[in-house]
Amino acid sequence: MPKLSRFSPLSRVLQTRKLAKQIEQEHLATWDEEKSLGLKPDYRIFNDNRHEQHEFLWLTKLEKTES
Repeated sequence: MPKLSRFSPLSRVLQTRKLAKQIEQEHLATWDEEKSLGLKPDYRIFNDNRHEQHEFLWLTKLEKTES
């Protein structure tokens, strides 16, 4: 299991963003504007703040409790 830290989620978001940009560039390199009536795809994600909501982990110490 990978070691988690406060910055693990942010690191994953940055890796994903980099991969998405690479895929976008590869896709645009093959895009034919004439066949698509001059339209270009929009790869942006609108109003998505899930990465902000889950950017930080709240690490807590677990203690054993008696039942």
